[in-house]
Amino acid sequence: MAIDSAEFGSDRLQAVKPLLGHIKLQDGVLDITELDAGLAQGHIRGQIRLDGRSQVALWQAQLNGTGLLIEQWIRQPRAKGPPYATGRLGAKVDISGRGRSTAQLLGSAERGARSCTGPAAASRTSPSRPPASTSRKDSA
Repeated sequence: MAIDSAEFGSDRLQAVKPLLGHIKLQDGVLDITELDAGLAQGHIRGQIRLDGRSQVALWQAQLNGTGLLIEQWIRQPRAKGPPYATGRLGAKVDISGRGRSTAQLLGSAERGARSCTGPAAASRTSPSRPPASTSRKDSA
């Protein structure tokens, strides 16, 4: 697949540009492999599988995000002051879920996500206060 722009359905989230990958549907299993998506000056790469062969579908995703610029990805309108969160984000997600709807698939999610951020800042709600600076790196 080669999609120029994929919208999230919200003005607050930046579109993915471009969205590339290979789609295969065989015997009730949808595989999206070699996923490569440009987002907020960074990339998301990985694979997604939706297995519909049983009564309840199984969803699995292994994704790796690198260099995502938070203030571009999540639009944070504010009358005064800096965005609520800024900086670059990297994350590894290995997740699975079961269900008969998107809500059930996501609600039953197992495993976890590990993030490793670069220099970032989170701003308090009062524009007169300076942002609280944070920086966290996972070594695992």
